[in-house]
Amino acid sequence: MEIKVNRRRRNFDISSENERKKLIEKLLIEHINEFPFFINLLISVFDIKDVEDNHKDELAYTKANFENQRIEIYINFKKIEKYQLIVNNKENNFVFGNKEILFIIFHELLHHYLYHFTRFKENNLLINIITDYYANSICVELLNNQKSVDIFYIFKKILKIKIIDYDYISDLYYNIFKYSYDDFPEFFDLRHKWLEERLYELFLKKKEKTKISSLFSEWKKSLEQKKLADLDNHDIFYKESGKQITMEDNGDSENFQDKVQEIYNKISNFEIEYESSSKTYGKSEGAIYERKKENLKADYFLNILKLKRIITKSLNINVIKTYKTLNRKRQNEEIVFKGNKKINGSKLVVAIDVSGSITEDDLEKFINMLYGLNKKKKDYLFDIIYWSDNDIKENQTYYEDVKDIKEFAKKEIYSSGGTDISYLHSYFNKRYTEAIEVVNITDGCFYYDKNLNKNIVKYHFVLTKGTNKSFSSFYSEKRFSIISIKN
Repeated sequence: MEIKVNRRRRNFDISSENERKKLIEKLLIEHINEFPFFINLLISVFDIKDVEDNHKDELAYTKANFENQRIEIYINFKKIEKYQLIVNNKENNFVFGNKEILFIIFHELLHHYLYHFTRFKENNLLINIITDYYANSICVELLNNQKSVDIFYIFKKILKIKIIDYDYISDLYYNIFKYSYDDFPEFFDLRHKWLEERLYELFLKKKEKTKISSLFSEWKKSLEQKKLADLDNHDIFYKESGKQITMEDNGDSENFQDKVQEIYNKISNFEIEYESSSKTYGKSEGAIYERKKENLKADYFLNILKLKRIITKSLNINVIKTYKTLNRKRQNEEIVFKGNKKINGSKLVVAIDVSGSITEDDLEKFINMLYGLNKKKKDYLFDIIYWSDNDIKENQTYYEDVKDIKEFAKKEIYSSGGTDISYLHSYFNKRYTEAIEVVNITDGCFYYDKNLNKNIVKYHFVLTKGTNKSFSSFYSEKRFSIISIKN
């Protein structure tokens, strides 16, 4: 199998596992400056392997490794080598090279980057089609628009592989679902502005489930006549990640979704850390990242992701800029290693206003996010406090099961208004003597108070309903910061 490395073509013996690993390594290194965000994400959360013996007919698929909390991408090296011979031997200007291989890998990555496998439980076929469209359109945008015709032409026309592109999905909309041309989005609108959920709802409008089933039967027959191969197999992820699980098994499915979500939390954490580290994005990566952050599951990304970024920054450890560690001596010379010595920062306390300002749905999301963070930051265990204008409710140690907190949230902690934050601040002053940093999740509708001891070194208000001048003016001192996460 051949790839281009440093402008030269290099062959790898794909019958050897070591050679396959080298090939992937060289491929990613070759393009890491073009796609730093996605390739670093691949390295952080994904493993790339050859297809298993029982799936030799598949071109690509993924599985979840729950033990290691990673996603495994399986690609068929033999098929790709065969495709290279077919395409490169034709008398045309097409080449099956690095970017065509990256197209397959990025397509699999994007299924998980778009949270495909945790976001929908019904109408699997339609969801698969729509997510494939978005994965493919992002891949083409990522791999440069000037290559778009080449990539799709190679897969569709030369290799006879089914590719869900704009023409394909609009044809499904008009000719199979029999809708009008008038309300289907234009190419760039669909790619840049629409959400998967909106496109999904557009297909489902005014169609009964029985009618949808018959339409898909008709669509399948038309596909069979064309004898197109599949780019990947989504079913393997559901059926073989850990144990036999189908989306129809409600109990097991929920457990499966939770396990997958734990891995997806790593993707969210990677995004936050990558953005907060001020690392660069590739030419097309930044636009894709911003669009996904702003559009996909807006309540999650505009609220939970912002909140997670705030808390993650608060958990960042302090750094002493230089230190020396004697390692050993050689030929009467000291070998000295220099670097940054890391020490823990202030203790973090997260306060959640449960006086009625936050919906139960948002409360559940906040709690699940905090559990995920606390699990990853075991060295920096933080306290969680639930507050209103009555007694302080506290859970100092976090458990994985949130049912106890959901039950707690139903018991006499809501008030109709007039919340007095001084109860919370009084508790801080009595409870903590060490330096602490506070993140207070609230709507800001309370009687203002800032009677706080000096050991409260930083205080972040995370407002769920926006801010106003009086609030900003009252909490204008240096130790306070005010962040709005209103959609």
